[in-house]
Amino acid sequence: MAQRKYLFGSRGGVGYYPTTVAGWIIVLIYFAFLIYEFIRINSMSHSLKDTLIGFGPFFFGATVILLFICYLTGQPFKRDELKI
Repeated sequence: MAQRKYLFGSRGGVGYYPTTVAGWIIVLIYFAFLIYEFIRINSMSHSLKDTLIGFGPFFFGATVILLFICYLTGQPFKRDELKI
């Protein structure tokens, strides 16, 4: 039986880290998107408060999408590894 190649490995607790080139590309796209959106929103806002309020939904949404991708393509956690 062929072993599945996961894009993200699981840590001892709750968390993922990229283990393949495709995993690293996903993480780099995530950070590039956040930087681009922050600069775009900052150029249209009048204060730091406006920038952070406008950036919050993009940060939250992108992070949820990244975690969902990690969950789908990552190595499953073993029950005995969870340290909660």
